[in-house]
Amino acid sequence: MFIELDFQDNGKQSNYQAISTLAQLGYDGVVFSRTINDVITKNDICTFKELDLKELDQNENSSFKNLSSLTLMKNEKKQFRQYSRLNIIISSKKNIFLLKKMENILKTYDIVAVFPQSTEIFEKCIELPTIDIISFDLSLKYLIKIKYKQVNKAIINGLFFEIRYSSMFKTKQSQARKNTFSNAINVVKYTKGKNLLIASGANDPINLRGPYDVMNMATFFNIPFNQAKNILTANSESVISHGVMRKTYFGVIKVEDKKKIPKELEESTDEDEDEDKNKEEIEIEKEEMMIEKIKKPIILIQK
Repeated sequence: MFIELDFQDNGKQSNYQAISTLAQLGYDGVVFSRTINDVITKNDICTFKELDLKELDQNENSSFKNLSSLTLMKNEKKQFRQYSRLNIIISSKKNIFLLKKMENILKTYDIVAVFPQSTEIFEKCIELPTIDIISFDLSLKYLIKIKYKQVNKAIINGLFFEIRYSSMFKTKQSQARKNTFSNAINVVKYTKGKNLLIASGANDPINLRGPYDVMNMATFFNIPFNQAKNILTANSESVISHGVMRKTYFGVIKVEDKKKIPKELEESTDEDEDEDKNKEEIEIEKEEMMIEKIKKPIILIQK
């Protein structure tokens, strides 16, 4: 099952066009997002309402006439799933506190993603229990400095990292495309392909690409084709499940013997860290690695 994890909510008409395009491209669902800068208020409560797809059949607009994929899904008694998402661009540390204070507002969204604008803010975000995704603007020349230890801690906490590709298509600047490729490769490097997501981040259906086109694109980010398919299917389901558990605080922590911890987690220290790191810091790091990532059940949500 393929789900587009980030398409900007631009109103009913635009959303219908997006669903029409995504269905024809082979997707089974979409996440409509809204973006805010720094400060979240009570007025930011989710107002998204799932669109009635029956209206598409009655719409006289020519762009909605070719809906064979939606018709096929209907005949097979499948539902084109729709979810809500909040993107928060954080450029000030003091606003991180608001993400905890406005927890009830965040719970009204199926998915919550943050875009940290500095390394210091990123370090604070990985400890937040009120978010699901950490994303970056990959079109910028320099990606904020992140470390293997921080990324592993975020993964252990169940958070996902996201690559958004639409910036390569909605700009005429070749440098932005080069930056996106380069930064995406670095994200894959630091995550080692774990808890990784790929979304469009588009605000126009013309910037959307089919699932298999995205998989082929992912190979240029050093992601194997089969792993890319797993990212677009299983990981997409998992982040939605994470959103459900975030809203209900329902989950399980499994503690394993440290001998069973994958070597890649034990060895994933920063190359640039000082070799004279004291023993206490090393012990703390090993204890953090003892908590294995929660295996979340796939929860089907029907609205």
